[in-house]
Amino acid sequence: MLGYFGLVDDFAARHRDGAITSSPSLTRNLIFSVLFDEPLLINDGHIIASDVIREAIVKPKKSPLRELVETGYIKILTRNQRDLGSLAERMADEGMQPAQALLKRSDYLAFKRTLSGWCETLGDQQADGSYLSFRDWPAYNTSVIFERLALAALSQALSNIDDPDQRLQLKKFGDGFNVLERRNRTTWENEVNRLGAAGELSPKIRKTLLHIANEAYQYSWGCALSTTKAPIKVHTRSPEFLDIDLSLTLDETLDETPKLRPGVTIYVPDLALAVRKVGHNWTRLTEVNQPNRDVYKAKRRYLKMLEQYSTSSAVSDKDMKECADAYSKQLTMHFGGEGVPLMFDLGVTGASMAVPAAIGGAVAGPVGAGIGFGISLVGTLAAHMGGPKFIRRLTLPLNKKWIRSQSDKKSTSTSCFQVNPATAAAFLDGVPAFKQ
Repeated sequence: MLGYFGLVDDFAARHRDGAITSSPSLTRNLIFSVLFDEPLLINDGHIIASDVIREAIVKPKKSPLRELVETGYIKILTRNQRDLGSLAERMADEGMQPAQALLKRSDYLAFKRTLSGWCETLGDQQADGSYLSFRDWPAYNTSVIFERLALAALSQALSNIDDPDQRLQLKKFGDGFNVLERRNRTTWENEVNRLGAAGELSPKIRKTLLHIANEAYQYSWGCALSTTKAPIKVHTRSPEFLDIDLSLTLDETLDETPKLRPGVTIYVPDLALAVRKVGHNWTRLTEVNQPNRDVYKAKRRYLKMLEQYSTSSAVSDKDMKECADAYSKQLTMHFGGEGVPLMFDLGVTGASMAVPAAIGGAVAGPVGAGIGFGISLVGTLAAHMGGPKFIRRLTLPLNKKWIRSQSDKKSTSTSCFQVNPATAAAFLDGVPAFKQ
């Protein structure tokens, strides 16, 4: 399983829709991913358009991003034959405003030199022909997928709003967008701005339209990238407009059909503690995902058992706690050394919450496009927006834990919704191919 890292999207940042906007937030998310989640895919456009990603590339000591790309934990989705140095010019020629703005900046040429030089070090090709740090752009035209998702969500929004003036505003936007020659997120935003400047959209409807666009865009990538062999989790804010299918993906290794387990305890990493222990030792962090290391093996066992624990009755609370304890000890030894007394444990308290409430707390019943996203319970709820305050402390401060067993329900929490490969495949029917 892989994750599409939509949290660094410049559109989401510009419109305050659950994006990472600071270097510390980026670091927290990447540490969370390495310790408690799966490898990531990042859109090459975010390298050009995201301020925090550009800073991480220029100042590698402040962020683990570069080392995670260099070791293959993060793969860059490339539309430009791995030539990141010329990507800003290409994006600007295609009318993408963030790239056009970047080309006008006084520090652009210095950034381009840094990016081009770094890119030259990322060329290692694997035995199977793939690249360690890159993955090819998906075969589908993602603009068409976006259009389908966004218009379906817009239609649902129309049916959910009773106010006639607000309905008229949404309908007027839809009529204008549908006649555009190019229909993608950029032209969606341009149409919103045009109507807004003319005084034809209220602030509420303007925000709704922009958030629909962001959500549809993130999940269009989930659909484009997902396969039966490698399902995709979309890292973005909790869904608000798209329909969430609460049926979990079938695990063929289980004897029973997966179902939501009422009252299941959700394990949430204590990011403040993890960040302190990792420090700025990015090389040590990347070692957690080296298959020959004991800490990696413990992580894989932990994630597998967490998934089974959350989707069936085959794993008991005792089994889950023992597995969590074992991973906690490996983390302690990896970051603290053999001679350091055990400082962390993953104890389970009596408090628990139902899965649907803990994941995607902003969603109140089915709304939106009916895509049928399955929930992944592996590495849920990375609270990048508020840091440690999102992790509820359940024990005395001296009894530190790597992972806590309950989380606050915040709409700004990161969701990790896994796109159901079967429904994604059906949704992609007839979508034209991406052209280089």
